[in-house]
Amino acid sequence: MDTNPDQTIAPEPQQPIDVQDNAALIALVQEALGELAPTPGNIGSAVATVLAPSDGTSPAVLGQAVPWWETFLDLTRGTSPDPDAVRLMQRLLVSTGTYMQAGYAAGVLPMTHPG
Repeated sequence: MDTNPDQTIAPEPQQPIDVQDNAALIALVQEALGELAPTPGNIGSAVATVLAPSDGTSPAVLGQAVPWWETFLDLTRGTSPDPDAVRLMQRLLVSTGTYMQAGYAAGVLPMTHPG
């Protein structure tokens, strides 16, 4: 009978964000944020600018880098938006905003201040 406890190596803690794998998205959001402080409201506005401008008609910044993005964005707009596309867009907006906020809170992303 083995009386020694099982020993395992604890998994490495997950970092709040993966800057290397998401560098393009992070750069687009940071560019949209500009010199504004990374408050939740400012981050949310920057994320919306990149993914789905809130005016409902402007093209998204991401559409310049991802050719099919505007087609997807069109599914979320208009008089008869696709409910599944709308739900997916809402999840993307919330999760991207949360992701960026975590990066600033953890100090992984540089803080900017109004100049």
